[in-house]
Amino acid sequence: ALSLVVECNVEEDKDSFFVKVIDSLKTRLSKYEIPKIIHFLPKFPETATNKIDRLEVIKLISRPFE
Repeated sequence: ALSLVVECNVEEDKDSFFVKVIDSLKTRLSKYEIPKIIHFLPKFPETATNKIDRLEVIKLISRPFE
């Protein structure tokens, strides 16, 4: 399944924000390009050289809900 990871600190109305993101994507992408899962991270983890630490992102989104 296609996933999207978004850096965003949305604590209050995640469902409403999710709907806005999907609606925005629907106007720009075909139906086969719309992600099935959207993960929200408050801040992307970074490497020592200030690049996004992709392995750490995968670890974070692979954790079960707490």
